[in-house]
Amino acid sequence: MKKALALAIAVLATATAGARTLSQAEAIDTIISNNTRLKALRANIEADYQSDMYEARRLADPEVEFEHLWGVEGDKKWNIGVSQSFDWPGAYGKRTRAAESRRRAWAYRYDAHTIRGFKQTHQPSPWINDYGQFAIMPVRNASTVDQDARASWFSHRSETAKPYYYQVYLADHDINVEIAPSDRAAAMRFTFPEGDCSGIVIDAYDKGSLIKVLPEENAIIGYTTKNSGGVPDNFRNWFIVKFDKPFTNYVIYDGPQSPCKGISELEGFHTLASVSFGTKRGEVVNVKAASSFISEEQARLNLKEVEDKSFEQVRDEARSLWNDVLGRIEVSGGTTDQYRTFYSCLYRSVLFPRKF
Repeated sequence: MKKALALAIAVLATATAGARTLSQAEAIDTIISNNTRLKALRANIEADYQSDMYEARRLADPEVEFEHLWGVEGDKKWNIGVSQSFDWPGAYGKRTRAAESRRRAWAYRYDAHTIRGFKQTHQPSPWINDYGQFAIMPVRNASTVDQDARASWFSHRSETAKPYYYQVYLADHDINVEIAPSDRAAAMRFTFPEGDCSGIVIDAYDKGSLIKVLPEENAIIGYTTKNSGGVPDNFRNWFIVKFDKPFTNYVIYDGPQSPCKGISELEGFHTLASVSFGTKRGEVVNVKAASSFISEEQARLNLKEVEDKSFEQVRDEARSLWNDVLGRIEVSGGTTDQYRTFYSCLYRSVLFPRKF
């Protein structure tokens, strides 16, 4: 069929080579459009071509089939998905990174329009709830630390969600956020507007937490004991967050409404910290974060996964690993929707294994 159409077009091209009022391509299009059989032949060729190209892309990159945001509408009656996350395969028990659009169990919902933080979470489902979580939130005013006050409107049109990369524009703060994961850590890239009090909030949540600011290291360390049950008495998730830009000021909070100026360390029910610095429009601040259920020392060791790598390196390594995992099972004979369903489910199946 392809050869027949190619021959027909070649004959038509020869026959219309002398046309003066139309280009050769226009003349061919005109003739084909007036011939039902030729139109059908061209449609079949174009369909075959698109199918071949799609198959080539699918085999080279299983992510073509991926629907990362399936299962985030949060309908308690029918939805059995999990919140959108970006991670390494098999690392779910250790840490997963997710945008947090609400306080309750459904941390991220597609029908929400605000984001209040980017959370290191272990949430396998909204019904089990979370444990050991802490959040990082860039803000244009470092004094805005409460979850509701720091929340920013966002649009899905300015959001990119992949297993290995997340990007969103926070409209209220005029800040672009990018995050890429490693096995036990994450690289974050925040693009700020111009401001004298730009900042980043670290929220260790309630039920017992510690925050310690280390200006000499441009870092914050601490732990969170936030949980919904089922953890040992000595449960702690230690974390470290490092910045590539020195901060000019910092404030620790004993609860979101109670700043404790003049101290660099606080252990309490709900501790937070904000660091601030001046930024030029378009200035990028890189943040590296890691955590450990063992100790602060182990969290520092886990940070080495991303500490000396560029954001692009972290992102590309995660992308390569996801494509390797998703590409281990090769399917054929299905429709585009069936491929997409298969790979999306395969993605979720490898989130649950624990890795400590």
